[in-house]
Amino acid sequence: MLSGYAEALKHALIKDVTYWEQLENGMLSDAKNWIKLITSSIHIKNDIVLNDPFEKDERKLLNFGHTIGHAIESYSLKNDEIPLCHGEAVAIGMICESYISTKQQGLSEVDLESIASTITSFYNSYRLKEVDFHQLIELMKNDKKNENNGIIFTLLSKIGTAHFNQEVEVELILDGLNYYNSLIGDKVVN
Repeated sequence: MLSGYAEALKHALIKDVTYWEQLENGMLSDAKNWIKLITSSIHIKNDIVLNDPFEKDERKLLNFGHTIGHAIESYSLKNDEIPLCHGEAVAIGMICESYISTKQQGLSEVDLESIASTITSFYNSYRLKEVDFHQLIELMKNDKKNENNGIIFTLLSKIGTAHFNQEVEVELILDGLNYYNSLIGDKVVN
C-alpha cells in the first residue's frame, strides 16, 4: 500500500496540486478514499502515457523521485538484510530530488517543507550512509535516462509542475542526500 502511495504522491507532485493537498492528509487511512486515490493516479498516468507512448518527452515526468530512488533501491537490495520496497526508495528519492529542485528549479522552501514533512510522516526513516554515497552516484550514472555522461532528473518548479531532462551536478546530488539525512536525524528504522 505504501509503495503504491509513493507513486500517487509522485503523480500529484508532477501534475496536480489539488490532488497533492488531498494526499497530504493521508488518503490511505480510510478505505473509502482508495477508489478516488487510485482513479486520480490512473488518470494522471494514463494522460501522460497517451500523450507520449514512447517516452520522448512528457512521459519522462513520471521519473520524478526515481533517479535517486532507483539507486537507493539497488543499494538496499545488495546491502540490507530486509531491503527497501520500490515505493520506500522512491519516497526518499522524491525528498532528495525536491531539495535539488529548490536549488535548480526554484521550488519554494514552503513546498519543500510540505513534501518532506508529508513523506517522512508516512515512511520509515532510512539512513543513507555517507561513506556509500559514491556507490549511489555510480548507480545513478548508469541510469537509462542519462545523456552525454550527465545525470538526468525530473525536477519540480512548484508542486504540480515538473520539468524533465534536467542535468544535475554530482555536488548538488550529494547535498540532496545529506538533506534527507538531516531530516531523519536519529529516528532510523533500518
